[in-house]
Amino acid sequence: MTFLPKAAIAVLCLALLPAHAQKDDKKKDEPHPKLPVEQWLSGPERSDFKWRVELVPPRMTYQQRFLVQVRAYVDAAPLQAASHPHDFYFLMKVADERGNWLPDDTYNHYPLPPGLDKSSEIQYSTGLYAKPGKYTAALILYDAVQGQGNLWRKQFEVKAPKKDPLPALDRDLPAIEFLTEVPNDALPTHERVSFTRDRRGVPTFTTTPDIGEEEWPPGHGTEFLPVRAPRPLRVDFVLNFAPWIDPYMQRRNSTSAYRADSGRILQIGAVLSHLQIERGCVRVGAVDLSKLTVVFDRLDGRAANWDKITEQVRKIDHNTVSAAVLGNRKSTAGFLRDYLTDLMADASGCGPGSEKTDRVIVLVSHDFQFPAGTHGDRLWPDVQCSSCRYYHLRIIGGGPGSSDDLEKFFKAANPRRFDVNSPEQFRKALAEMIDEFSGGRARAREAAQ
Repeated sequence: MTFLPKAAIAVLCLALLPAHAQKDDKKKDEPHPKLPVEQWLSGPERSDFKWRVELVPPRMTYQQRFLVQVRAYVDAAPLQAASHPHDFYFLMKVADERGNWLPDDTYNHYPLPPGLDKSSEIQYSTGLYAKPGKYTAALILYDAVQGQGNLWRKQFEVKAPKKDPLPALDRDLPAIEFLTEVPNDALPTHERVSFTRDRRGVPTFTTTPDIGEEEWPPGHGTEFLPVRAPRPLRVDFVLNFAPWIDPYMQRRNSTSAYRADSGRILQIGAVLSHLQIERGCVRVGAVDLSKLTVVFDRLDGRAANWDKITEQVRKIDHNTVSAAVLGNRKSTAGFLRDYLTDLMADASGCGPGSEKTDRVIVLVSHDFQFPAGTHGDRLWPDVQCSSCRYYHLRIIGGGPGSSDDLEKFFKAANPRRFDVNSPEQFRKALAEMIDEFSGGRARAREAAQ
């Protein structure tokens, strides 16, 4: 939750000053506040305070979760006119199609600070992941001092993808998961602002809300993604967190663009780590080619903690580059070659038994250009990994006029490449990978012969 003067909102956005991300106050060991929730939910809507509430239509994220966002704007001017203090709670609940309120909720406590300017407004934002279905959202604003408040309700529907290639993916996920982290870029005040002048030369600000889904954190629970491989199989996913960088100027994206890029990779990595290989295992590693660093290496997909991984990645400083990296940037391709070669030389299987293990290596990255003048290193399949298969999952559209050097780097390995630029395209690619890991591609080749 954040307080901003109405007149200053456009100026703050133009100056790219960070908004304060709203955090959920609720702690696991904190008792639920004594609010008249059941009483109010069973009654009509009410509005003791002037406000407006909006529900952003559900949209799919790269983790294949459906994100629903609710925003509220409370006019603070009438509150300041009153002589008594205010102690506000925002609480959100969701009911299923039959009208039964689900047990979970999310709430925030904010005593109204004194001296708030009359031109200010209280802005609230929260989000949740929902499975396909019909729901009713309810938002309560309650003043614990006066016993007054507002109740807003709205029905919404999350629709499953048409011709869904993975219809059982969310089988084991909760119907609703409230998110305790609201990204700065998802706050109501983060807007795309354009500046124009009318015929009289008077400046005008036009705003369009930014509703990108990439910065929201990975959800919890495990997607249902069974892989019935015909032989023991080890799949290594290698994530590249490097943002697109101008290869000649070494110009980097903005902080917000980097958060969107890394958020996309985090969501993709989270869902890929949950592949359930019947006779095998999944491991996840990550590099940052812009910093020539290994972020983490060969984590067991079943045990990967994506909360901690997300926190670790968010702490990476992309505004500075060490002198050592600048001095070695021409060996960027060699750094990646050495990492993947070491991975190919790792002959460990997936548990006990002497049966030969097939291996798959999947490189996941935005399109990426090596620095100008870089050595022409390439990945050459190692004789120690004759059973390896290679995949390249490329998220296209990295930067203005960008092209991808990773395609040339990977060419000798003859990888199966998937180009995706939306969560829907990634869902189709994920379904195809699962089918091929399960022997589908081999069956198709045999049928064609």
